[in-house]
Amino acid sequence: MGAAGREGGAVGAAGREGGPAPTGRASGTRRIGELAGRGAVWEVISALDDPDVAVRGEAFAALVSEEADISERLARALGSPSRNVRGFCALVLANRGDGGRAGELAALASGDPSSMVRSCALGALGYLRASGPAASAAVRGGFADPNVETRRSALKAALDMGVALSPSDVEALSAGGDGELLRMLESARRA
Repeated sequence: MGAAGREGGAVGAAGREGGPAPTGRASGTRRIGELAGRGAVWEVISALDDPDVAVRGEAFAALVSEEADISERLARALGSPSRNVRGFCALVLANRGDGGRAGELAALASGDPSSMVRSCALGALGYLRASGPAASAAVRGGFADPNVETRRSALKAALDMGVALSPSDVEALSAGGDGELLRMLESARRA
């Protein structure tokens, strides 16, 4: 029998009743659902690096909604060689409300070679409203990041976390004249 299960009747050569195996998005998202249902967390985590955005989205949703405690596995995945896995696992931890991983997220935000991962980790810290010196230092370090998206994520995290902006923080964020950053700073000043 095929992994897709049976609905009665004969199963086709590809493992599904009545026809060929699903391809592309349908097979990828169905596979993620099956893996999550079996508790195959590592396989679902690895799907965060799938080339198909729908498969990555399904994996993300499955990990966020997983009822078992998968925090340790998600934290270990922060060390993955894949930037997608590192970044999305940071966001999954945040969406699961795992504030106990703020130190690991701060380290990722401060030292990851990928700007996408740094941005995700900063967003996760902000979403969790993380506190403590490591989280604040990671956010402040993000103000001077060479990538504008990462600087935006750092400012959003600072605002979410209640980190006060010093004049030097505002100066660092204003450098380069990014319109979105300037609008965010103006909104923060008015609040």
